Amino acid sequence: MKRIDNKVVLEKISESVLLKAGFEYFGRYNNGSSNPYHNINHTFRMMQLVIEVLESGLYSSGYGIKEDRLLLFAMFHDFGHSGGRLEDSDNVRISLLHLKNFLGTQGDIVSLEDREILEDTIYPYSDEPKTIEGKILRECDSLQWVFDDFFTQAIFGLKDELRVADYHEAVKKYSEFVKDVLIPELTIPSLKEIAGKYYPEFLDTINKIITS
Repeated sequence: MKRIDNKVVLEKISESVLLKAGFEYFGRYNNGSSNPYHNINHTFRMMQLVIEVLESGLYSSGYGIKEDRLLLFAMFHDFGHSGGRLEDSDNVRISLLHLKNFLGTQGDIVSLEDREILEDTIYPYSDEPKTIEGKILRECDSLQWVFDDFFTQAIFGLKDELRVADYHEAVKKYSEFVKDVLIPELTIPSLKEIAGKYYPEFLDTINKIITS
């Protein structure tokens, strides 16, 4: 499966005044960092994938994407997540509140487009993302199953957050969710390539678990 690279995320944070300040705020105020799934691991996987999309060059010109700001939104997209206790629209409302509070400390404001970026990550997904940045976040969010810790992070994490009692049922449901919902969501070429590369190994692992 895909190698986790927290180093590249931390390097990006260290290079940016905005991201460093955001990460300090994140560490101080994010009470969702230790959730079973929507935790700091998920945040770093999201940021890693966003970095890879940005480095692919697809959105390098003509889109007006501010890279540091998009990575900040990836950092904040599940800030204060309830871990399954609230609807996702409520979780995003909490994230937006903290994003607004943080940007206020930087002399910045949250615009309508900024709000739409995070709202594009609300699950169940709307038919079409309203922003390019929201599209990138949504599709990176759909690809968490490719990482080499997916078994503990995604399957066990989501099992606990969704209160699924049966382990084998959780594995089967997650496999179907990846195949029927998450993979069809992908349109960004670099992310589709990653999914195609790791899906056979993912499926092989799932099948071994189901038949064990």
